[in-house]
Amino acid sequence: MRVIVIILVLTPLLSCTTHRYPTATSKLELWNQACLSSLGPGISRAEAEKVLQSKDVEYSYVEADKTFYALDKEVGNWRVTYQSAIAIQVQLDPSGRKVENCRAETDYDGL
Repeated sequence: MRVIVIILVLTPLLSCTTHRYPTATSKLELWNQACLSSLGPGISRAEAEKVLQSKDVEYSYVEADKTFYALDKEVGNWRVTYQSAIAIQVQLDPSGRKVENCRAETDYDGL
């Protein structure tokens, strides 16, 4: 009887974990592809900002770092107690005119 109760309690938790993880992974892959193409090295600052606007993400530009910081929150929940997002960093060259580097990584936030 206890085994059945444990299985019934754990099944929704496990299904939530497996359901959301592929979503975060596929979204991260899309951002990594964007870092290679539309946000890749050599892209102008204006073009990079247009790409971030078109992706509908929260972003800001820090002049001191010459970097765009963006957060894609539309990834979903992971393991019930965590929210996942994609953190994107677009580093410009010292002149601040062209993209030098772009990277995206999964960011988990505990509730």
